[in-house]
Amino acid sequence: MGPMGHRPTPDQQRDTTAAADSPVIPSPDGDSANARVMNRRVVVGSAVSLGAALALPATVPTTRAQDGTGTPAASPAASPAASPVATPVPTPEPPPAIGNLEIVRGQPEPDPESPVPGGTLRLPIRTADNANYNPVAFEQDFQILVSYLDPLVRPNPVTMLPEPWLAERWEWNEDQTVITYTLRPGVTWHDGSPLTAADVRFSYFVARDDVFSGVRNFFISMDDVDDLDERTVRVTLTAPDNTWLFNASSQFIVQRAQYTDYWSEPDYGERTLNGFDWAASPPLGTGPWQVTGLEGDEIVLARNADYWQAPPQAEELRLIPLPTAGERAEAFAAGEIDLVWPLAAPDLDAVAETTGRLHVASAASVMFAAFNFENLSRVYPYFLTELAVREALNVAIDRAGYAEDVFRSFIAHERAGAVAQPWANDPDVTNPRRNARRGRQTLVDLGWIDYDGDGLLDDSSGGPLLLATIVRDDARPELLATLEAVDASLREIGAGLDIQVLDAETFAARSIRTLDFDLVAFAYDLFPGFTDFDLYGSAWDIRINPQGWNPGGYRNLEVDQAISTLLTTVDPDAQRDLLATVQTVTNQDLFAFWFGFPDDLIATRDGLRGFQPNIFWQTADTRLLWLAPE
Repeated sequence: MGPMGHRPTPDQQRDTTAAADSPVIPSPDGDSANARVMNRRVVVGSAVSLGAALALPATVPTTRAQDGTGTPAASPAASPAASPVATPVPTPEPPPAIGNLEIVRGQPEPDPESPVPGGTLRLPIRTADNANYNPVAFEQDFQILVSYLDPLVRPNPVTMLPEPWLAERWEWNEDQTVITYTLRPGVTWHDGSPLTAADVRFSYFVARDDVFSGVRNFFISMDDVDDLDERTVRVTLTAPDNTWLFNASSQFIVQRAQYTDYWSEPDYGERTLNGFDWAASPPLGTGPWQVTGLEGDEIVLARNADYWQAPPQAEELRLIPLPTAGERAEAFAAGEIDLVWPLAAPDLDAVAETTGRLHVASAASVMFAAFNFENLSRVYPYFLTELAVREALNVAIDRAGYAEDVFRSFIAHERAGAVAQPWANDPDVTNPRRNARRGRQTLVDLGWIDYDGDGLLDDSSGGPLLLATIVRDDARPELLATLEAVDASLREIGAGLDIQVLDAETFAARSIRTLDFDLVAFAYDLFPGFTDFDLYGSAWDIRINPQGWNPGGYRNLEVDQAISTLLTTVDPDAQRDLLATVQTVTNQDLFAFWFGFPDDLIATRDGLRGFQPNIFWQTADTRLLWLAPE
């Protein structure tokens, strides 16, 4: 998770909108009703809910070339020769320390000292109002949820592949529409009662049917859930779902006994855990920490001595709301918190005087600016469909420069694409080495000329090669700084970016409806399973599909075919092979300017030991932390 706020839920990650009725879904007690339509921002559902959308619709318009004839270069399946040979420039290694912070990369070596139990851990959280403990509404800081609740399946801290957690194993049926979980024996809730299959069944229906659920779309393929006995849960899907094990199975399990009466009171279609009286009945979980109360704005949790894994080393965990980077840095410098995360590269100097460690960890975070292949506000709306133009611009970008200037080298700038999950990423898909001279010459050969002597190349109408680039005003600051650096690079070859920073409402109008831009810039974090089918697939072109996301009208038959197969492929190895095709082709065919994968930065105080990064949520494993004696 990168330094951009909460891990996004399926209705928080992006900025598109819902526009279709939700399907009729049976309730746990057999009733049925149209579930509330959530804002659609990450996934519109599973492969089954998309149905015919998996096939390329006949209504998809043929994108024209710049002269208004034929099919653009972006449309056919790209050949390996379509892009320049990628010879990445290695990211310069940062110094071994920044100020008093020793730099530690990746998974640190085990601490030679034995852990010392006891003490109070103090962590910052970024959400100020944490009163709503509804775990599927995601109105609380995620750190609270990950501290007291557990999922059936946990993303591996390094690879993000699913690994057993509350479920000790699972098994698919032959056609991969039924998955059966076996629960781990001996797991208890914080009140001492045993975890049962009925708790899992209840939790999955809440995740799907709560009117405020932020993860509903992960459960659209769920047809039914059966608790076969105390430790066996069977989930039946309407069709194979490539993300079920990765995303749905990693959602938190809640105690049925605590919530079932409150949940059952409203009619189906109106049910929610919002409004439950947690003051009278504090939230229970199976996690390593138990919520004990509030002290001011701080969330106080106590060590769960009966945790099914090794219980926490510390006795108490305090989560302190500090919404801004400045507040977190100040508290760290003052010794009021034991670590700082997220931490952006520009903020390092504010914490560098404190003795400790700077952990540099891989993050499933992406940054890119996608091309619009049909900007009707231009005299030549389709000029970016010419692959040679996109390549000429791309090869002029000084990625090593912004890696150093914006990220202080804490970014894999050479990595291309938007598949940053380690289990799925193809490390051979890279950005090209910079060659500004080649980029300039290609544009001149294509007929771009600086007619008015202003330093910008122009098309035959006199329109400058200045790409209208839209980005949200709440995007991570590094994205805005990267766009400015890219603009400076492109100016050297007679092109540039017209960077337009927009509020959320204007951004949505421009990126979804008017589509009057050349580039649209994004930075976001990824879930363990691949959900960006709608970013690349032509069936999700926002121009023809109101539930789509594909913002630029990108079309590539090879990518469409890979996605169509992927959506009903459960096996991770088979998914990896299909995603290798998606990554390779969208890089050769240049879907976007790829800006690389930023690292996560976590600063820990000298006395805090046992920290292990977790790519899903870097501070997920607080039970491992311990405080060295002063």
